[in-house]
Amino acid sequence: KTWIRDTPSEERNILIDKLWKLVEMKHQYGYSKETLAIVIRRASYYLMQGRLRRERRLEKKKNGDIPWKRKSKSY
Repeated sequence: KTWIRDTPSEERNILIDKLWKLVEMKHQYGYSKETLAIVIRRASYYLMQGRLRRERRLEKKKNGDIPWKRKSKSY
């Protein structure tokens, strides 16, 4: 589930409000809700890219495409 595409705007706002309240009560970082939304967006993108990278590596390994076994290109 992606943060922007699969989570409705209203639900995102509710989740950000809850998280902001928890963060402010415990840590008092002074982050605005907009800053917190940016952090969430970047973190979700980072996690998604890591997942996709692992899937590509697994697929290459499954297909036997190992970097040191590749044929060199002849030009």
